[in-house]
Amino acid sequence: RSKIYRSRYSNHQTRRPGDESWPEELNPQGLIVNGSEMYDLMKERFYPTVKPFIPFTFREVAMPTPNYQVDPFLQFLVNALPFLWTLVFLWPVSRLVGSIMNEKASRVKEGMKSMGVTDFVILSSWYITYGVVFGIISLYFALISLYLFPNSSFLMVLMLLVLFSLATISFCLLVTALFSNPRLAAIFAVIAFFVLYLPFFVTMNHYGTPVAKAGSCLALPTCFAEGISILTAFETVGVGVTELNASTPVHGFSFTFVLLMLLCDCVVYLLLAIYFEKVMPHEQGTRWPWHFPVSWLF
Repeated sequence: RSKIYRSRYSNHQTRRPGDESWPEELNPQGLIVNGSEMYDLMKERFYPTVKPFIPFTFREVAMPTPNYQVDPFLQFLVNALPFLWTLVFLWPVSRLVGSIMNEKASRVKEGMKSMGVTDFVILSSWYITYGVVFGIISLYFALISLYLFPNSSFLMVLMLLVLFSLATISFCLLVTALFSNPRLAAIFAVIAFFVLYLPFFVTMNHYGTPVAKAGSCLALPTCFAEGISILTAFETVGVGVTELNASTPVHGFSFTFVLLMLLCDCVVYLLLAIYFEKVMPHEQGTRWPWHFPVSWLF
């Protein structure tokens, strides 16, 4: 309901009570009107003026909104795509772990170190070699995503895949630092990589809190699954993930945070790989003390 104050005089001095310019001699009458009475008052006041120009008629219509659409295929991708991507990477993970372990077993790494090659160069060679392989796989899938996620940014999808690939290399380096048997390391890497996908079933969609989702993203396949879940959530409403809405949270989690967590996984796995490579016992070389990262404190 609306309240209109009208002066009893015929002039156009219609002002709000309480204004300094409100004359005390005027005695306004407070009129309480509903929607139909408001229409009659407006028509009575403005109709003679606007009649020569436009017809003074209107009707109420709903604001135009797109139809609500349910895409069963996108709902299927939420669970199927991360699982399939994890299965696709099981073979490259086993091959990468086997290659690193064969280098360790043949003592090629010790020979290169004796010639002055540093650990940084050795680790960088693995990132460059398999980074190219995984990069081609990521680029191929990003091109396919133009059909799967037509509204999403190609760059955002490519960044998700590339960061996942780099973190996978760090994961393989971490596994090889824990074992000395190539076959045992390859089997453990495949099993562990698949098991790290299981936390996604606990935190998927609205089932997990933002803190739980952030903790589960330390598991690499789960973090990738969270990113795919956000992609499908945006595609369901016909928007897609772009550079403008990548920071918009979905169930308390944003796509930008997923990318940051993938980068964090890459760094954390690499640091753990370097640490265990120093402290784990080896047939050759000197074993470093377990507290060597903070030995400068003592």
